[in-house]
Amino acid sequence: LIPQFFPPHSFQRAGRNVVERIEGSGIAAYLPALVGFLAVVIPAISAYVYVRRSRSQVFDRQIRAEHERAEPERKVKRRLRIPESTGEAYRMLFNQLAEKYGFKRGTTPREALKALEREPFAGRFQVVTGLHEKEVYGGIRLEEEEKKMFFRMVNEIMRMVT
Repeated sequence: LIPQFFPPHSFQRAGRNVVERIEGSGIAAYLPALVGFLAVVIPAISAYVYVRRSRSQVFDRQIRAEHERAEPERKVKRRLRIPESTGEAYRMLFNQLAEKYGFKRGTTPREALKALEREPFAGRFQVVTGLHEKEVYGGIRLEEEEKKMFFRMVNEIMRMVT
């Protein structure tokens, strides 16, 4: 132990044990600072939001004006080349639908039917899928009438999709 020296005044008796209240303590002391802070921050945030909105509206107007100025695209009617094989024709149709509607790679024809049930060509696609399944999975050759209907509907759906 190392002895320490304390001057005599450190041993004097303490005065009264009284807690004095300091005026302006608590939230009232911080209120002017809080009001000042909010008076700066709220207008700054409002100005930021206003500027962002006005910039986006100007940007939207510019984009719309560019689209209106651009020449309307001419739709080139191209003849669709549909393969003669029903399997190849269905594959081409299915890939086109998958590309447009974002099917995953392993989507089955039945899942595609379910996903496209609200589309205007859903009935045709259901018939085409049924005929495709009959030939591919059932192993039953399509009759000439069924083949004509199959290719006609594939053609109609392709025209609706592209």
